[in-house]
Amino acid sequence: INAEYMGDARTLCNRAVLQTGSLGAHAAALKDFDQALELDPNNAAILVQRGLLKANRLMDPKGALTDFTAAIQQDPCCVDAYYHRGSLLLHSMNDIEGALLSLQKAIILKPSHAQAMHDFGLAKAQYGDTEGAHQAFVKAVELDPTLSNSQHQIGINRIIQRDYSAALTAYNAVIRYHPRDDVALTNRGLLYMHQFNDISAAIADLEAAYDINHHNNIALEAMAFIKASRGALEEALAIYDEALDLNPDNHTILFNRGLVYLQQKSYPKAIADFSAALKIVPDLSKAYEGRAIARVRSNDYRGAEADYSMAIQLNENSQWHIERGMIRMNHLNNLQGALQDFELAVELSEGENAEALTYVGKLKARMGYVDAALRCLNAAINANIKYAPAYMGRASLHFENRSDCKSALSDLDKVIQIGDDLVIEAFMKKSEIKLSLGDTEGAIADLKETANARKQTPRLHTKRATILNDLGMIKEAIEACVSALVLDYSYLPALLLRGDIRRSQGLFKEALEDFNMALGLDSRSNLAFLKRAHLYMETNKVVAALSDVASVLNLDPSSHEAYFIRASAQSDPKLALEDINEAIKYDPTNIEYITWRADLKASKLKNIVGAIEDYNIAADQEKAPLDIIYNRGLLKHSIGDWKGALEDFNYVISKKPNDSQYLTARGVVYLSSDKHQEALQDFQKAQKLDPNDKIIEDNLKELETRMK
Repeated sequence: INAEYMGDARTLCNRAVLQTGSLGAHAAALKDFDQALELDPNNAAILVQRGLLKANRLMDPKGALTDFTAAIQQDPCCVDAYYHRGSLLLHSMNDIEGALLSLQKAIILKPSHAQAMHDFGLAKAQYGDTEGAHQAFVKAVELDPTLSNSQHQIGINRIIQRDYSAALTAYNAVIRYHPRDDVALTNRGLLYMHQFNDISAAIADLEAAYDINHHNNIALEAMAFIKASRGALEEALAIYDEALDLNPDNHTILFNRGLVYLQQKSYPKAIADFSAALKIVPDLSKAYEGRAIARVRSNDYRGAEADYSMAIQLNENSQWHIERGMIRMNHLNNLQGALQDFELAVELSEGENAEALTYVGKLKARMGYVDAALRCLNAAINANIKYAPAYMGRASLHFENRSDCKSALSDLDKVIQIGDDLVIEAFMKKSEIKLSLGDTEGAIADLKETANARKQTPRLHTKRATILNDLGMIKEAIEACVSALVLDYSYLPALLLRGDIRRSQGLFKEALEDFNMALGLDSRSNLAFLKRAHLYMETNKVVAALSDVASVLNLDPSSHEAYFIRASAQSDPKLALEDINEAIKYDPTNIEYITWRADLKASKLKNIVGAIEDYNIAADQEKAPLDIIYNRGLLKHSIGDWKGALEDFNYVISKKPNDSQYLTARGVVYLSSDKHQEALQDFQKAQKLDPNDKIIEDNLKELETRMK
């Protein structure tokens, strides 16, 4: 610009505008605007231009607002001043009401101002007037069909209103005028994917969006999601890898890749990705959930429990309490902690969570609170009358805890009527109940129903094998195990059950092969170690058994069964007592452990009183076998407590009046207390029941001698 024009306000303004677009020349531009306004202080257009410089380049919104307001004062009809002031108040100063007033004035002065109409729509949306905003965006598009921002907003509004066809129309319009708008292509691709199930169209749009903008992670993630959902896991992983190359600190991509690794059963890699995501965003509760799932599948139950605890701390919800409760119940033997989780899940759901109520019921039944368990299961059914697991749980309770087979069968029929995935299990349970009632024909008929079902799984084949084994159909049971393994050769329960069946048949070599195979598939399987330890004990390989027990206790120091096996292997009764005490500490209601300790005290430690105390504990357990009372009676007799012994023998005989062993024992008590007639009656009845029993014969001879 020649020196002769330096005093011309218009020329200075033009130079300032040119300098506004040049990096590093903003201060010079401001100086030119200032000089121009000194020459022409009432020029609204220059005030607007200086305001734009302050707003967009110098980041001085207050200075810009002063200039726009001054321009309006100089020219109350200055459309640009009203528009830019409204836009500034909306986008930079969050003054929604002020923005609405300024933009409305701009539209009144110039009804064809499409951009002012668009910003007016944005202000309406932020003000909460969704319909008014939509009308403004529609009007803006009518004024300028190429205005992509308004079409975008129409699309978003229509998605919010679930009018997906109208949203698709809006994005079609954007792409018609702006075919390289990667955001519009991405949003349209997401619509095709989620709402119209047109995967081919979705992939085409998402690929086009990514080709236009290689930093469009949303398009890239959506493509990976499609690949993963269609089972193309390797392709999905390749896309996520590419996305992470562009943005290595994107926690969302790391999380989503972790989910794909979960699908792929690559649990260490899944854990690594979830952990990396948590380093970037430590309060990402879903990443804790994902890592917990991976750890459960890796048998790291302590780690999984800790991850669910963190997820719950960040974002408490009923489902995570249920998941943590299942870990505590099934793997950590923390029944109280599990119960607390399930009860919290019920509380969070205001008593309407049928799943949580069912778990509370099952756990209370397991803990011996039968009436409370029944109330919970009834509440679960009231919460959801079609929730089949609640009926299954109640059927088990009726059968196992109340010996009410009729009610159990009725509940199982309801499961079958509901048609849930549990139908096959319901038939299996019916078969088990009928077998207990002596209805072998009915049990086999129900079992056939399970074999005819279309949906067969390794788990169901294994359960069928269990019942067939109980029926004594050994060959068929092993065949069912094989069917399970054909579907999934790595299904441990089938391998372990086949090993158990073979062991029970004396096929120790074959059983050992099954247990070894199970440990080859999962070297951390406590159950496989325990079963192999039992086999080693049965075949007198004590050292090998103790080695397996040590492996179990290394993985789970609270394994009561491991302590029991080690107690059985101990030659030193004091060491055996220490181990059986540990077993009972972790499973205090186990009748087998308590009676084993009683026998140990009586036979090897000569602690008869302690043994009787253990039998007292065992006798108090629900469904305690009569032999516990019988053995207690024998011990009482051995220390001269004839009255206590007689009470015990009277009780067992009242339950089984034709048991020769019980009658003989009571006869011996009568003999010891010189009640010869009562002894004679018991011995004679016992001999009629078992004529060849030498002990009864000897006792009768002793009685005859004393009666002479």
